[in-house]
Amino acid sequence: MPFQMQININSGVSPDTAKLPSAQDVWASLQRRVSVDASPLHRVSFDPSLLAAKVGDQIFWTNNDRQPHWPGLKNEDGSIDDIFFMPYQIAGDDTSPTFSPGVAGRLEYVCSIHRDPPCSEAGTIEVTPTLEVLVHLQGIGDLAFRDNEFAGTRGQSRRLEGFQLQISPPVAGLSMRYMAHLQGIGDVPFVNEGQFVGTRGQCRRLEGFAIELTGPVAANFDVVYMAHLQGTGDTGIFRNGQFCGTRGQSRRVEGILVRVKPR
Repeated sequence: MPFQMQININSGVSPDTAKLPSAQDVWASLQRRVSVDASPLHRVSFDPSLLAAKVGDQIFWTNNDRQPHWPGLKNEDGSIDDIFFMPYQIAGDDTSPTFSPGVAGRLEYVCSIHRDPPCSEAGTIEVTPTLEVLVHLQGIGDLAFRDNEFAGTRGQSRRLEGFQLQISPPVAGLSMRYMAHLQGIGDVPFVNEGQFVGTRGQCRRLEGFAIELTGPVAANFDVVYMAHLQGTGDTGIFRNGQFCGTRGQSRRVEGILVRVKPR
């Protein structure tokens, strides 16, 4: 189910810097707030200026300022798409049209009424693809997770035997493939997203894996991932086809975490 985030436009002082909320922050709260500074110079700024969202999430704008605002998409050529987010919103109007991003990437927007410096600053929405993660665990079977969620166990000595990844909903021009290193078999070939890699019912541990993005827009994204390994704990972060895990050490993978994000 898509998440809902709210952006409030109100009076206030904009922070000097903006920090991108983590995916856990986004999942924990269904609302995000952006304020507009109605200073004597009418400088318009958004807080937070960098917002994390998922493809399909619903984003709300509410104007609590004393003057009207109209957030619009800033195109690469500098033009503003005035109808991208919402219609003209009168000060004090508590209605909130929604915007649901259908494409992953970075979207920059400004108030189209106060677009010219020094009156306006840009806000950015980092839209990441939604990734469905399935893992098959010893003694449990298949379990489903989302991207940036730890999929597996810690401290239970339970082997991960296989996994499956799927970008959902699909992102035009973006796909992925992945491989695994299995006990007693070694490296198995890459499979395309939506396919299961590993084994079920063979008591065979997965010892390592690699994931890479494919498609015409793959260069615009990174896939980052880590694993929890028997005897060593969490690995560092790997990305874009790097092998995560071990070979020849008889060391099981007990859990994984995967995320796709714009560059």
